[in-house]
Amino acid sequence: MPRERSLDNHFSGLSLDRAEAVRLEPEAVRGAWPDAQVLVVDFEGHALGNAYGPRPLRGADLGDARRDSASFLGINPGEPGWFTLPASALVPGELAEPLEWIGLRQAAKHWDRLHSGIFAYAKALLLWQSRARFCGACGSATQLVRAGHCARCRNPQCALQHFPRTDAAIIVLVHDGPRALLGRQRSWPERRWSTLAGFVEPGESLEDAVRREV
Repeated sequence: MPRERSLDNHFSGLSLDRAEAVRLEPEAVRGAWPDAQVLVVDFEGHALGNAYGPRPLRGADLGDARRDSASFLGINPGEPGWFTLPASALVPGELAEPLEWIGLRQAAKHWDRLHSGIFAYAKALLLWQSRARFCGACGSATQLVRAGHCARCRNPQCALQHFPRTDAAIIVLVHDGPRALLGRQRSWPERRWSTLAGFVEPGESLEDAVRREV
């Protein structure tokens, strides 16, 4: 058995209770909204905040009209629930200037594990929503249900439900003792190198994906 421990992943061990039962109860979502902590994320995947932490907005300050555009993320014990809202749902100039936005990689360098994990969760969910506006089976428009975690086809003859997906990928370090095999893209700055990575193709095992990438 290997004795070496895996390196710590800053995005693992998120303590947020995703509270799936709340997603299924519209009344529970409505009840959690007024005191909610709402993380706003823009189209480029930047969150409202800075190096010191996120700047969540309060549900009551955003009003009930924004609730239908927001997605429920979960509950951290002892705190109001967390939601996320796409920046496109806000009116330009609605928030007091100056606004500060921060990307996920930069935030992960400074934020604690909880808030980094919430940011990653919100960014991934909103990205999926932006790509699930139409049914992949019949082409009809979809409607977000389950507090933003399901896109249901509006065509009653189809009514297919689409859920967020995770694309499997491998990131590996090929080494021979103290030597390691690295790669780089032509567009990268000089002296930037990376371990090998790639998406797993249909019907392919993780091991086969590693062999193909190497």
